[in-house]
Amino acid sequence: MKAVKKATNYVLAEPEKAYADYIDMKPAMGSDINRKIFERSFAYFSKDLQNVQRDWVSFRSSSSTEDVY
Repeated sequence: MKAVKKATNYVLAEPEKAYADYIDMKPAMGSDINRKIFERSFAYFSKDLQNVQRDWVSFRSSSSTEDVY
């Protein structure tokens, strides 16, 4: 979990550099739409890596057992 927190902090502190690193590792993801997805994912980052009930409520409402199995 320390690595996840460190990576999250890096992405939030230096998003331009983090995106460049991401594209270096996976060049196929270097499109305008993937850039928007990358930026908009920040809203879902946990500040302290704790489970938050609101995250699970939205997950449960957007999935069904058909999607999982």
